[in-house]
Amino acid sequence: MPILGISIIIGGLALIYLEILRSKQPQAGNAADPENNVAAQNVAPYRKITRRDLTWTYIKGLFHFQVAWNYERMQALDYLYNITHILDKLYKDPDTRKKAYQKHLEFYNTNPNTHYIIQGMDIALEENEGLKEEAITSLKSGFMGPFAGIGDSLFYTTLDVVILALAASLVLSGLWWAWPAQILYGLIVLIPIRYFFLRWGYEGFTKISSFTETLRTLTEVVGMVGVGVVAALIYTYVPVTVPITITTASKTTVAVGSLINDIFPGLIQVLFAGFAYYLYSRRVRIVYVLGIIFVIAFVLGALGILG
Repeated sequence: MPILGISIIIGGLALIYLEILRSKQPQAGNAADPENNVAAQNVAPYRKITRRDLTWTYIKGLFHFQVAWNYERMQALDYLYNITHILDKLYKDPDTRKKAYQKHLEFYNTNPNTHYIIQGMDIALEENEGLKEEAITSLKSGFMGPFAGIGDSLFYTTLDVVILALAASLVLSGLWWAWPAQILYGLIVLIPIRYFFLRWGYEGFTKISSFTETLRTLTEVVGMVGVGVVAALIYTYVPVTVPITITTASKTTVAVGSLINDIFPGLIQVLFAGFAYYLYSRRVRIVYVLGIIFVIAFVLGALGILG
């Protein structure tokens, strides 16, 4: 539960930050002036895409998402399969359609539940803006990481654990009928929420006046939440100790690790996560980031600084 609490706190701070940004942005143009009224151009969902199209994307995802998972591009092939009928509808030119297919075969990996938000936003983006490859790449790469952290912490490490623990407790207490709790959780919560996420991503993103500016803002805000959630996961599941002790003049032994945890719990994990994020923000490849973190941790562990 602490991860969920941290997610809610960081999400609240991110929403406050978003509202501050919105208050600083200039208001949309007068509705009577079509040249300045950008919002009037892109406010209506379901202009080319129908609810049936979205429902078909949702159904295909339920039965096929992650079926073609592979180590090279992970969920990319499943992502493309879910929206082939939409791409066929949006891009009548064969060459453009081919480019769209190839574009969605790029690397993609995120939580299979929150994935539907990204796919809904992508459908809205392509319906309104066409095949803008840089915008599509920015949307998918900007959201799949944060939504993976948010989705995994919310569903896998919180709700799944709570449901399974509750069911196991009830079964051990003699209430044998509680065993299908996880199945009911999937039927009642996970399956419907995916359709809600898809509609929410599509309809919400369609009504936005400026796709580029909003995409930049949302990426920043969701990134804040994602980094916070991942840091919380690291603190919870990656224990790091400092086995150094100091003997004071009064012959009292002080454990440095305990002292650090009393002042700032999880400081070492936060420093490692912050350093990794800094390297990644400097466009260091993720493989190199992992290698650098591994070398630093190995050296500090060999020296007895970390345990």
